[in-house]
Amino acid sequence: MSDISRRLEKAEKYLQRGKPEAALEEYLSVLEEDPKNDQVRQTAADLCLANGRNSEAVPLLSYLFEEQVRTGDSGGVSTYKKLVKIAHPTALQSFHYGQLVAKKDKKEALEAFAQALKGFEKLGQEKHALAAAKQLALLAPSVVNLKLAAEKAAYLADGVSVITTPARFFRGTPFPIAWRCSTGRLPIFPALRNCVNSTCGR
Repeated sequence: MSDISRRLEKAEKYLQRGKPEAALEEYLSVLEEDPKNDQVRQTAADLCLANGRNSEAVPLLSYLFEEQVRTGDSGGVSTYKKLVKIAHPTALQSFHYGQLVAKKDKKEALEAFAQALKGFEKLGQEKHALAAAKQLALLAPSVVNLKLAAEKAAYLADGVSVITTPARFFRGTPFPIAWRCSTGRLPIFPALRNCVNSTCGR
């Protein structure tokens, strides 16, 4: 039996005896030898949360969330929710969470992207902020969101990529936006005017 197997068995016995702290130490030792063992990391994170060791749970959950995002594991949703209960998520974590829930919960995705946008702006990460603004515009193509995405793109001289597929920004949009497009009464902000021109073929 390998050392890792012995530690896992020992941890299980500690749990059966009602000694979660001792079990946690065994799981943490396993992670030192096998850092890619996400199942053990999940168990260790849950034990940390159960025993009030939040400062230790944060890096465990953060690493686990990153791996789940990388592999497209839907379990990342529950991991993120655990994380936000004990720490303020990073802007990138909020952005990735928004991507995970976008198809199932539009409102929650919008909140996550909005939070990510604020975080990126605070950090001065303009390219990431543009990515978040694009997501907001795609999920909720209001004048405000379209203007925000267009202005950020213009600031980064990335007007072309914001409007990679212009019609996506206007398909199913509210009447006022479609009306502006059909009548030629375009918004005054240049980057969005270019977007509308491109969409309408003007």
